[in-house]
Amino acid sequence: MLGEWLKTFTSSKIVLIVKGNYYRFTGKNKQLYSKRYLICKDCPLNSKNKKDLNFIQKLWALFGQFCTDCGCPLKSKLTEPLSECPQLHWGQELKIKNNGN
Repeated sequence: MLGEWLKTFTSSKIVLIVKGNYYRFTGKNKQLYSKRYLICKDCPLNSKNKKDLNFIQKLWALFGQFCTDCGCPLKSKLTEPLSECPQLHWGQELKIKNNGN
């Protein structure tokens, strides 16, 4: 299980997390964060809402909420405009509102 969870951290995800941290620490994209967090806060895949976290996930949760589907920390993921919800609830703001349709 640990191996599967760690596999979710590809190099592209790490870049998005680093960029998300930059946006978070510089105060950029606060509205984007707020809009996305309204969706994520009650999601059953948010680590704060899961009761059956494994040991590694419990340690990861000490640093804040994260998505148990992709493993990304929410504080970083939600501020990065190019990041996407693995459940397709948000992301690139729904591909620019479903390509204008």
